[in-house]
Amino acid sequence: MEEQEFLVDLKAFLEELAEDDLVPAKAEELQSLPKALQALYALGNGISLPFGYLYTIAQIQEHSKTEPFSPNWLVFGQDPYGVFWVCAKEPDAEGFSFTTWDHDFETEVSEPIFETVLELLDDLEDDYLEFLEEENNT
Repeated sequence: MEEQEFLVDLKAFLEELAEDDLVPAKAEELQSLPKALQALYALGNGISLPFGYLYTIAQIQEHSKTEPFSPNWLVFGQDPYGVFWVCAKEPDAEGFSFTTWDHDFETEVSEPIFETVLELLDDLEDDYLEFLEEENNT
């Protein structure tokens, strides 16, 4: 039941924030992704959000070929400031798969700190809303 609730919550999150219509990836494309990303891409392939952009599967494959992503990570999105959203090809021992990587401050991708893509996206949205609030207060 927990997985079904996650899917409902992820779908509602995306439907609320996606700036374009959600176009699901094809079933054969989903197989190229880690299980942790498959639910997201089954809902939409390449999604613009107010706080960044989720790559298409083709973009994931292209951008993930280079360091620091290859061979253990897939980069699947980014914010407008160069912070990349990454997913481990295999979850760590605690089941965590997601983190961010900032090209200005880090040479390697650190350990994953989020278990689900929804946790990561929710955190990114919170950061974005805090930024907007700070901008409005100045």
